[in-house]
Amino acid sequence: MELTKENLLAQERSFWIEGKPWYEERLHPEAVMVFPEPTGFLTRDEIIEALESAPRWRDVEFSDVRLIQMTSESAVLIYKATGYHEEDDETYVTLASSVYCLHDRRVLLACHQQSPVDHDMG
Repeated sequence: MELTKENLLAQERSFWIEGKPWYEERLHPEAVMVFPEPTGFLTRDEIIEALESAPRWRDVEFSDVRLIQMTSESAVLIYKATGYHEEDDETYVTLASSVYCLHDRRVLLACHQQSPVDHDMG
């Protein structure tokens, strides 16, 4: 898989809606995710463990998508996401960035960060 905007967006969508097997296959060994407090920083093992109890998303929409090609083996995907929970009609809007890299000939997520958007500020 190449580090194109289309490929990385497809992979990113799956990180939002898929479960534990997806993460186990596609997280870099040193992956970190950064969420607002109280969650904070999560390592790869903590991310996978948290999936056991975390509510999943039934759908997500991306806008304002940008790709920064860092090297031939790394890129940063930046976007605004609107996520919809499986069990209710609640929406979650966030600005996010994900760093992807080629590792052992596979595209893996190395770092993901979210900054929620205040609905009043939209």
